[in-house]
Amino acid sequence: MKFRLDTPLVQPEYEREEYASEITPDDKALLARGKTLQHLVTVHNSITGEAERCHVAFNPSTNRLVAVPHRDVKIPEFAEGRRIDDAGQKILRSGGSIPLEGCTAYGDTENTYKGILNYDVYRGRYTISDPVYDKPYVPKYLRDQLSDADVKTLLAGGQVSADQVKDSFGEPMKNKVLYVNPRDNRTYSRFLSRQERSEAAEASHQASQGADESQQGRGRKR
Repeated sequence: MKFRLDTPLVQPEYEREEYASEITPDDKALLARGKTLQHLVTVHNSITGEAERCHVAFNPSTNRLVAVPHRDVKIPEFAEGRRIDDAGQKILRSGGSIPLEGCTAYGDTENTYKGILNYDVYRGRYTISDPVYDKPYVPKYLRDQLSDADVKTLLAGGQVSADQVKDSFGEPMKNKVLYVNPRDNRTYSRFLSRQERSEAAEASHQASQGADESQQGRGRKR
């Protein structure tokens, strides 16, 4: 069961004195990025007053922590295509995180990745939120929307337009480009700069003019 309160706070909840000894500046940076902390935090249920050791993330729209009691979390025997050994399961049962290597990428069994296996509050399961892939990786939801040529461009280190693409939440990626970051071989998006948008608009205009002139030329020949 998640502890969720929707009444917004003026200041982030993790700034409260009660969390000073458990949530570090590095933890706050992770929370701001939408990550679940890699250790448990003692959270008091505001309704019952009960103290729980919880996995916590952060909701920026309310400035509140989102907490899942560790006692409600099922410890996996398998995760990310790998079996978790007894030592790893013991660490997870204590509320910790473990490193995993040789994990299998969904839809790309020839590519593997590594990272820290941690419980994700929003996904409701253990996962590696920041994997490092052995080879350039374009996730299936993007490959399904891109042409084969665009996928090849990404895998070769180039960038492609995301104007006709939606992100993993179904939101349009207008005025963005996709690229693979060589540091972790994952696909990212970024907004086009003003200059890049201007150059793209000019190229599109010239292409349109060229098509019109070609059409007019065929018309005169007839």
